Amino acid sequence: MASLGLRPDPTKMLTAARIRELLHAVDTRLGHAALADPVGLVVVGGAAVAMQWNPGRTTYDVDVVSEGIPAEFWAAATDVGREEGLDDNWVNAAARIKAPTGPTPGEPIELYAGSHLVVYGASPHYVLAMKLVAGRDVDLRDMPVLLDAARPQTRHDLYDLVDQAYPNTPIPAATRYIIDQVWADHTAATPN
Repeated sequence: MASLGLRPDPTKMLTAARIRELLHAVDTRLGHAALADPVGLVVVGGAAVAMQWNPGRTTYDVDVVSEGIPAEFWAAATDVGREEGLDDNWVNAAARIKAPTGPTPGEPIELYAGSHLVVYGASPHYVLAMKLVAGRDVDLRDMPVLLDAARPQTRHDLYDLVDQAYPNTPIPAATRYIIDQVWADHTAATPN
């Protein structure tokens, strides 16, 4: 919504605790779907930041990068969202188009485990790579907590991370600028 110049509705902001409540509601609804196995999701973006590293962080949606999510999950998420007054895409897979195609350090961390739904958060390196490439204002605001979690030692570590996460793609000049600025801000804010 914000990209269209519209003012987002602050009543639809999701905290980490609220996201967990909504995931529990989806899990409960999935109990009626007769799925053979629990649905597994990997969360990225603002929801991953809020649920793993910055509980004060809020977001308007839950970005997932998982493949093969069954239609029953999407129906349950839509139903829960409508009941709670959220947009139909409060959970969405749009972030998959910007997801790293190469390896990043770290493993996903379990954030929610229900009977029919298990949600993992992507590693800080994975989220950091995505946010460095996206480079939006909201991404830049997440950098301090992501750098603290990923613990790069040098600016070149950030270049290497993006190179590994997005192989066979030269790092765009805008991303290089963002990396340099993020690292300069990080070193200025980090005590020696």
